[in-house]
Amino acid sequence: MNRLLYLILFFICITENISAIDFVKVGSPDNKYFKPGIGKVRYEYEISVYEITNAEYCDFLNNVASQGDPHGLFSPIMSDHFLGGILKVFEKGKFVYRVKSGYENKPVVGVTWNSAVRFINWLHYNTVKIEFGEPFSSFIPQTEGDSVRGAYNTKDLNDLKKAIISCRTRNSGARYWLPNRDEWIKACFFDGNEWNEDWIAKGTNYYDPDKGWCYPYPHIKEVGLGVEKSFWGTYDQQGNVAEWLENVMKPTWRLVCGGSLIRPVSYTFILSYEGDAPDKSINTFGLRVCRSVDKKLRSISPDISKGTIENSQLEDTKEAYDKNSGVYVLCDIPGNVGDRLNQWKGRVNYEFYIGKYELSNAEYTRFLNAVARYSDPYGLYSPNMGNSVCGGIDRTIDKNDHFFYKTKTGWEKRPVCYIGFYDLARYANWLHYGCPNTGRAELGTTEGTSSQGAYDTSDFENVRLGHKPAYQNFGKRNIGALYWIPDENEWYKAAYYDPTRLGNRPYYDYPTRSCNPPRKDEANYMIDNELVVGDPFYVAEVDAYPNAASYFKTQQQGGNVWEWLDSWQYNVVGVRGLKGGSWGYTFYGLNACNTDPGGLNDESYVFGGRLCRAFASDGWHPVKTPYYVLLYEYCMMLSPKKLYAIILLIIGGGVGMGGIFLIIGKYIGKNKARIQK
Repeated sequence: MNRLLYLILFFICITENISAIDFVKVGSPDNKYFKPGIGKVRYEYEISVYEITNAEYCDFLNNVASQGDPHGLFSPIMSDHFLGGILKVFEKGKFVYRVKSGYENKPVVGVTWNSAVRFINWLHYNTVKIEFGEPFSSFIPQTEGDSVRGAYNTKDLNDLKKAIISCRTRNSGARYWLPNRDEWIKACFFDGNEWNEDWIAKGTNYYDPDKGWCYPYPHIKEVGLGVEKSFWGTYDQQGNVAEWLENVMKPTWRLVCGGSLIRPVSYTFILSYEGDAPDKSINTFGLRVCRSVDKKLRSISPDISKGTIENSQLEDTKEAYDKNSGVYVLCDIPGNVGDRLNQWKGRVNYEFYIGKYELSNAEYTRFLNAVARYSDPYGLYSPNMGNSVCGGIDRTIDKNDHFFYKTKTGWEKRPVCYIGFYDLARYANWLHYGCPNTGRAELGTTEGTSSQGAYDTSDFENVRLGHKPAYQNFGKRNIGALYWIPDENEWYKAAYYDPTRLGNRPYYDYPTRSCNPPRKDEANYMIDNELVVGDPFYVAEVDAYPNAASYFKTQQQGGNVWEWLDSWQYNVVGVRGLKGGSWGYTFYGLNACNTDPGGLNDESYVFGGRLCRAFASDGWHPVKTPYYVLLYEYCMMLSPKKLYAIILLIIGGGVGMGGIFLIIGKYIGKNKARIQK
């Protein structure tokens, strides 16, 4: 009788409850970088001990794909390939998924990146049910999300280019998620104090060209079997199956890490990674998942009703939020035509994000407290910020002789002023490094070299103090920069470009999608010798004119404060460009044709800025303009007389060369015999 009861209970468990996913906590928040910009995670998180198994994925399929599988969550590889462990049959009017015998604890393969984030959405929606061990039959059969609901926005997954924007990273409040590269390598190679970059777990399942397969047929092994665990307690992060990561790999691929049973040992190294299309099913690709450490968060039911979210209900956004530096909007349409009426400015050959708003006092205050608490050797804080017009930040000294910075009441959302080019470049470095909070301005926080950080600051003080003259490439962003000051073309495109504008010029004269100077309710500048905002603030809040945005949804690129450019004005070394005008300047400053000069040491009450953010996970990379485009632009800038003269010269030269070759050909023909002798 007891044996029968045990069998009944066992049958209920395997049919009604999701196969348990075990997790371990990865601690040491704010750990040191493996290399600048790589491996640091500022928070605790949990990661699955094992790769997701066939049994776990089978539970998922039976819950969400029994009546149909419109998103291709099941791949034929899962049943047809010898590494696959799931069968699909049709029984009693529905699809039923079963694990092949002996494959229950082997990792699922053939999962696309798109299917992986849908699996995670399903876990997210059923977080509470999983936590409390509720029966499998009660689970919400939901895989879709938008920018608010779910762990990932799935609206545009069928369009790879759009998906890179709308599903670039997990949603705020995600209970489960795909690990990003930093989370993944920390769980694998960091021991709480040091990076073990040469570590390879004993028993790792990879392919040895000399010895062959590490494990007998089917060569894929059960998760955790015969392999050494990491410091935190994970198994099989190296080998067995490659694991999808959250990160984007240019142009539209997603990253995978860890090597696999068919890859040599070099693919298991800390900096090794691959990538592939997110909709591609591959017989050696699987996944593991992360989840929130906060059990209180996991005990709160996600705001979603049963049923499927229709795509028509999903939100579409080109905005990306950074908790340390506000909102960024996407500037896409790479390779756009430049403005023919202004020296072809505005053409950018790559996609990038730019700050939707000017940098605020609140954001700059966080920066100061993070890097200038013990001292301020580079003058990141100007005393004018505390005691002059448009200054919105106070600095005090505590009992330990440490600096403390506080935004003045009412100034939180107003643009920071009195910042120079050096200050803004160091702020970009801080964001690039992941906003470390050391209290010091040093390498890894504000300082950079030619290979570290967004900007090389090694010559900043020499040039600032006059010990060394500025040079052409001084202060230019590094390749791979994650944040940077926009150059004139990037800034110009974000402000004035509009591909929907009718006519042969897709540019406006003002950043409010108009060729007429803005009204008082559209920008903060001097109109008819009167200030729009006036005393006591003079500067408007950075989001004050939402109805006067550019095509890309940037606000106040005209008026309020001048914004620094990552370009020399008119290519004159030593003078940086400033765009956009200010609250004390006329409409001319807002016009597309105007770029004002700014000295490298200048810090003014009307000087502020905004930053760009990289579109690709590997940071900014220059993209050359094709020669034929440059030739076309050069020709279009010439006067008609000069253009006609060049055309006639080319034609005349071509005819002349043709005549010469003809004469030579005739001579050779007549004297062929003599020449051969």
